[in-house]
Amino acid sequence: MIVKQSKMPEPTELTASLANFVAGLDANDLPAKARDIALSGFIDCIAVLYAGWDAPAATHMRKVAGTDTWADPLQASGLPAQEEALHLAIAAHALDFDDTAIAGHPSAVLVPAILAELKANPKPGLRAIAAWVAGYEVWAELDAREPDPLHGKGWHPSAVYGPPAAAAAIASLRDLDTNKTQTAISIAASMTGGLVAQFGTWTKPWQLARAAQAGLVAASLAETGMEAAPDALEHPRGFLGALSPRGNARLDGPRAADLHVLQQGLNIKFYPVCYAMHRALDAAAELAADNDIDPAQVAAVDVEIGATQAGLLHYSQPETVAQARFSLQFSIAAILLRRKCGLGELADDFILSEPVRALTPKITMTLLEERSPDEPAHSPWDRVTIRMKDGSVLVSRKVDFPLGHFRKPAGPDALKRKFDDCLTGCLPKERADTLYRALADLPALASTTSLFELREFADA
Repeated sequence: MIVKQSKMPEPTELTASLANFVAGLDANDLPAKARDIALSGFIDCIAVLYAGWDAPAATHMRKVAGTDTWADPLQASGLPAQEEALHLAIAAHALDFDDTAIAGHPSAVLVPAILAELKANPKPGLRAIAAWVAGYEVWAELDAREPDPLHGKGWHPSAVYGPPAAAAAIASLRDLDTNKTQTAISIAASMTGGLVAQFGTWTKPWQLARAAQAGLVAASLAETGMEAAPDALEHPRGFLGALSPRGNARLDGPRAADLHVLQQGLNIKFYPVCYAMHRALDAAAELAADNDIDPAQVAAVDVEIGATQAGLLHYSQPETVAQARFSLQFSIAAILLRRKCGLGELADDFILSEPVRALTPKITMTLLEERSPDEPAHSPWDRVTIRMKDGSVLVSRKVDFPLGHFRKPAGPDALKRKFDDCLTGCLPKERADTLYRALADLPALASTTSLFELREFADA
């Protein structure tokens, strides 16, 4: 059992059951695997947060807030925690390089909210890990009750599930009792929403930023005694019922007894583009490497991909960096031309270059309607077929999980390389290495204060 309070009998309704779980979560009793997954989310999220700190979405927000001189996301901002979370989260998701799971991007919502709270109220590092797990479990339980992909209706799942999840994380950190935790989750359920139509614009990360902020606001309101519906999640006209694309969400019963995080894990991204196309990019990369493909000799490329995935990839001929993150055609072209699709490829001069513009019209999609039992928003597999001008045809394997997926994890060296790549140009190498070591030791930190002490990094 994972308990930090003497537990009352398990409630039979969803909102109360989740609150009971969060309020009773004991960091010391978390399974080692859950701690490791949460820690990977922290390290990866902080890496991409730094990489995205000067992206247009993040700089627009700092101009609005009058914090243009806030150069380092881990230094003091002078902002209230709820406002700081907004800035941290928009940077964390700006490059679409952050981790994914449970139909969205949990760490880009949870880690910024937790960091903002810890700057104001330091805790032992293991408490930060437990808060992440608390938020993940609320998010995952809500997603598990909806059989139809929210993307298909136009909802942005991270912005929909994120507010209640972030509220749970902050409630955990603040040791709110079950009643106040239930209120915080309920309040946050009324602060939800985001649109798939914004994918390919800088408003997409803003939607996650609002979710992180909502968690702090909801927890603070609950602490003051604000009231909210005790059944906001499961009420027929509540969170799940109102948002369900076809009205098929399951409203009855308490939360699942087992931890979702142990079953669904976390997926680390190795391409800074929409996760819907990562399997196809792995397939294209394998074909290009194995056959030494000359892109000038490519006649046509067809990608078999899930219909819901394809619906997120709006731009066949992108004009901007933000659009290119949602362009299968651009990303496949990058793989064929440069054998990679990384941060260096997401640049205007390459996106608009003649070789890219010549190749993208040759890339088409064949839509698959069957859904994966593991990830209903995806098809069971994706596959790439390349037809060469000499008449030869190259067919990839059927890729069911990309590298970095929970079921196909990358090794520690690959994770460290991503961290280093993200921090290059953001921090001096010695300071970046010191930060990595501090993050790797997060569960053992007596206080998270050390994460925010610039002197420690500077003198390392």
